[in-house]
Amino acid sequence: MSLFPSLPLLLLSMVAASYSETVTCEDAQKTCPAVIACSSPGINGFPGKDGRDGTKGEKGEP
Repeated sequence: MSLFPSLPLLLLSMVAASYSETVTCEDAQKTCPAVIACSSPGINGFPGKDGRDGTKGEKGEP
């Protein structure tokens, strides 16, 4: 029975995979503030889709 010695290793890997921690967007922003994944374009002064500052006025206004 060569399967029996590998059974504990298989069970351990299944338990470790089931308890793996998922990273939420809020946690990702806390650890790496340079990456803005959860906010929409134009937040924090970064340019929006049209290349203008999204936080100043309506879209398309200078």
